[in-house]
Amino acid sequence: MAAASISRRIVRTFGSFSVSGNGLTSLPCDLKCGISLVSNRKHSTSILTPDDNFPYDLLAKKKVITPDRTIGQYQDLVIPVTNFQNEDKGFMVLAGDVFDVPIRKDIIHHVVRWQLAKRQQGTHSTKTISEVSGTGRKPWNQKGTGRARHGTLRGPQFRGGCVMHGPKPRSHAIKMNKQVRRLGLKIALSARAAEGKLVVFDDMALPTHKTKNIVNYYNQMENTKKVLVVEGGPIDEKLKLATQNLHYVNILPSIGLNVYSILLHDTLVMSRDAVNKITELTRGRGTEINSSYSLEANLGVTRVLRDERPSSKIVTIAGYSVIKERHEPYESSVFEAADGAVKRFNAAKKEWGFGQLISLATFQNTNQGYIVQDTCSFGAEILIVKPAEQQEKVTFISNPPNNVFTWKILRFSSLEDKFYYSDDFLVGDRYWRLGFNPKGDGEGRPHALPIYLYAQGFRPNAVATNTWGAVNLRLKNQRSSNHRQLYSAAWYPIRSDYGVGVNNIILMKDLKDTSKGYLVNDAIIFEAEIVKVSVTNIVPV
Repeated sequence: MAAASISRRIVRTFGSFSVSGNGLTSLPCDLKCGISLVSNRKHSTSILTPDDNFPYDLLAKKKVITPDRTIGQYQDLVIPVTNFQNEDKGFMVLAGDVFDVPIRKDIIHHVVRWQLAKRQQGTHSTKTISEVSGTGRKPWNQKGTGRARHGTLRGPQFRGGCVMHGPKPRSHAIKMNKQVRRLGLKIALSARAAEGKLVVFDDMALPTHKTKNIVNYYNQMENTKKVLVVEGGPIDEKLKLATQNLHYVNILPSIGLNVYSILLHDTLVMSRDAVNKITELTRGRGTEINSSYSLEANLGVTRVLRDERPSSKIVTIAGYSVIKERHEPYESSVFEAADGAVKRFNAAKKEWGFGQLISLATFQNTNQGYIVQDTCSFGAEILIVKPAEQQEKVTFISNPPNNVFTWKILRFSSLEDKFYYSDDFLVGDRYWRLGFNPKGDGEGRPHALPIYLYAQGFRPNAVATNTWGAVNLRLKNQRSSNHRQLYSAAWYPIRSDYGVGVNNIILMKDLKDTSKGYLVNDAIIFEAEIVKVSVTNIVPV
């Protein structure tokens, strides 16, 4: 209501005007520079509504604020602030990238589906044949009784038996990107602002807890059936008591504001604090935008366009042929942008880009120019953040220095049923270690011996990113050269204690056979030979 009133008030203050192309005519010369900014936005969601109680001469005396920059997409909306007593509390700027984005019904539909599916319980459960209590013996002899043969009374054909292929507790939740969820909330807020159904209060203070305080204000609102009140912090006790028996007024804290609740209520009342917190929440990390004007210095009413220069990140992989047959995702290192850490570019999975950017046949065709000398580059451009250009180069090193590590385990027969780890050793830019459980692990337990290679932290000044590691894992034969060896290769993520290996390098019966030479004097020897490792460096563009 208030957002729409501002647009209408500007028009009524300065008389009628006509639209020609993308510009405006018949306006005072001191307003053309400011109003022309509105015409650049083709998808503005503002509408005009009648309002006979506004003092039109107030805006005529105010100077329209013009931003220094004239590029970008977002248009800030300045609306008046009031309270439950309808008192004038000044103006407030609503960020255009939150409260004036283009309306997209498909995004709203997906977000509502995600929200309703996430709250669905999915607790329906039936018992399988192994879960039904009862004996496992045959109920009667197989032959000679004249009855059909059965092996158990727990089958689905008997009363009290199991249910075949019945439902089990499950989650109905569907996956949705955080950016899409934030965009859905922005669209819902923009829709209410465009309809004139968004009201901003200075605070939610009430003189008493009487319900009539809310009812009196509700009766003054036109074309309103249900109201959603959003408070920035903890909900005031008086406000809670005043609305608890009104079915058409509901209260939410800003942290609980959601698309479905906004759509269920035709009018949205928000406090200043709630507006600020919602704006911060929907923008996410690393997208803070600085406005180029001060509302306190000039209490005019305007929309402001703003934009920031982009920053870019380039990842170059030298030795693409080594990993082109692998399916593990590669994640770049953390890089700085907009005074915050950003780590959302994944060249293999393309979660933040196009699922089918280019065909593999075209990409791997050297005549196309995407791969030159077995080197390719991927890039990401981040908009509305400060410039921070750099290039990250990934190189694969075969047989790096000090790539063989030997680990001897004594008193093997007395080891407990838990994982044991070796000391850390440095190969490339990263520390590694071996680990095993003497009683077995996974599908090999308890008949086979496992061995895993774990990626640990990085050496000082190294670039922390995913690391490619190819290793020969050996259980050494202490009497001959007949070692047990298995090859493993994978991308190791940035986090520590991520292990890759095998759970059956040797069977326990073969290990404990002293004639085979793997267990000698109650000791075994593991060896890891890292044959290829990736090293990442930051180089100038």
